[in-house]
Amino acid sequence: MTRRFPPDQLFSDLREPLRRALERLSPHFPEIQLAWRARLGHVIRRREEYEAVAVLALDRYQPQLSAGDFEAFTVDLERQGQALAGRGVAEEHAFLALALYLEHCLGPLSGAAAGQTELAAIVRLVSVAQLFLHSGYANARTVGWRTLDEKDRRRLARDLHDEIGHNLVVLKLYIEQMALDFKNGRAAQVRSKLEETVGLVTEAIDSVRRVILDLGPAILDELGLQQAVRLYARQFSERTGITVRVGESVLPARLPPAHEAGLYRVLQGALSNVLQHSRARNATVSLSEGPGPSAVMVVEDDGVGFEANRRAPALSFGLNTMRERMEALGGRFQVQSWPAPAAKGPRGTRIEVTLPLVGNATHAPQGPAGAL
Repeated sequence: MTRRFPPDQLFSDLREPLRRALERLSPHFPEIQLAWRARLGHVIRRREEYEAVAVLALDRYQPQLSAGDFEAFTVDLERQGQALAGRGVAEEHAFLALALYLEHCLGPLSGAAAGQTELAAIVRLVSVAQLFLHSGYANARTVGWRTLDEKDRRRLARDLHDEIGHNLVVLKLYIEQMALDFKNGRAAQVRSKLEETVGLVTEAIDSVRRVILDLGPAILDELGLQQAVRLYARQFSERTGITVRVGESVLPARLPPAHEAGLYRVLQGALSNVLQHSRARNATVSLSEGPGPSAVMVVEDDGVGFEANRRAPALSFGLNTMRERMEALGGRFQVQSWPAPAAKGPRGTRIEVTLPLVGNATHAPQGPAGAL
């Protein structure tokens, strides 16, 4: 883990006031815990998340802090931040838990006629806890980026070279030609090339957006899974002409980063198969919470389907890759397909993936279904 500040320096001027403050608070810690947990229950309604942030009670660090072992305190807060991020707990909820704990400590300290330096020491303690908790969340995000596998890296490099690099080379050539035409007084040629240049710039911008969206983890960090799915489906529809509808989601607002990345990759693979193999005109995507609890994603299309024992090699490879992603996360991957010749009954292909969840964030429905 990356250390930003030496812990000893953060408390160098408040060691003794902090020890006195903790000594004054010690008899009150049981009542502080009860009041703090009750307040947490009002602001964090989902039980799994409530239990996750309840480990941030600072009284459990009293022996370390009284002994001046600030290194152990900050290391543990970083680990807690990384663990909470992995369980999908919103960072602002973890910060709120620490702020509420501080609020419940100030009353007993004021009643005990503590000095200003003792109050300042407790405020500093909570601020440092938030700092290293944030560092843990940042470490978790960094680990998520580093898990980008080699296949994704090659695809990103290819897209940057083929799409964006090509457009920039042509754009440079056009600008050089326009400069020469302008110098030689050929205004008509400049005007024509300028119009083509605007088109190239627009195409380059679209390519950058597509590459960023396809990369996955970046857009997930920014928007979360549900909004990223809607955005990807909308762009897929615009690029291909295949109508993709995303249903209302009842998943928690955020899932563990590895789950979000895995589901997003499966969505990309499933829609890629729809485009390349299905000859479908429509597809639907749904996200829901299943028993366990679990996250469930279903991608369906109205295409030609396929015979399970006669799949094209490219299709088999894509499906196997998706299955391996889900199984690596302890999930389940199922495919059903009905070939087109059937006169009645279902047709097309249905992919369903299920991932077990532990410690989810607050539910946040994303609005009604609609064509994207």
